[in-house]
Amino acid sequence: MLAVSLSPADRRFHLVNHDFACRAAVFLCGLLSKPPSAMRAHHLSQRAARLRLYRSFGQPIHSAQTQESLAMKISGVDIRPGNIIEYENGIWKVAKIQHTQPGKGGAYMQVEMKNLQDGRKTNVRFRSADTVEKVRLDTQEYQFLYEDGDMLVFMDTNTYEQINLPSDLLGDARPFLQDGMQVMLELWEEKPISVQLPAQIEAEIVEADAVVKGQTASSSYKPAVLDNGVRIMVPPHIESGTRIVVDVYEQTYVGKAS
Repeated sequence: MLAVSLSPADRRFHLVNHDFACRAAVFLCGLLSKPPSAMRAHHLSQRAARLRLYRSFGQPIHSAQTQESLAMKISGVDIRPGNIIEYENGIWKVAKIQHTQPGKGGAYMQVEMKNLQDGRKTNVRFRSADTVEKVRLDTQEYQFLYEDGDMLVFMDTNTYEQINLPSDLLGDARPFLQDGMQVMLELWEEKPISVQLPAQIEAEIVEADAVVKGQTASSSYKPAVLDNGVRIMVPPHIESGTRIVVDVYEQTYVGKAS
């Protein structure tokens, strides 16, 4: 058998590689022997360590990849009031929509929206073939306390800290904000840029047109005024003093309150 003579440097190199291989084998055997719950706990502990590291250097917790994962593509005709979308490198909140089906050509959605970063407003036409990124923002629950001039005062229900926000963050939903109402503050890069109210609330009819003779619930709706001053269309049988359920962002009649 041929003997190979190794220099001291070569021997050290082989010893280091052998030691590394042994350590790697021991680590993998130990990891694979853990139950799934332990493996998940190990993964979460490593992830928490990375988040603490990011915070210690003052970096945002969400990386670019995480921010991207918080958005989803939707068709232009699926846009709804209250949606937050990414459009032309900006973050926009949808205020109003109007679905139109022309005699010729495909249907489209006329969308009125406001830029949440600089306050600009725009009106854009989206067709079914168009897609936009619907952004899912970080949210935090607050309680509305009172109005102070043009500002609205909210309280964090966990820490009791208060925050003042301009009323125009609510858009057309502002009249539906009620004292003590629980709302969701939507945050972009840790800054409040929108206030989300419950999708439906109860309101009282304070004024309603008289029923036209021969008019039925299935034939047409009539104008009515809510106790917050908003005008909506209601079925003919709804009278003044009736409490109803209203869609906050569509501002439409949903049904009688139970």
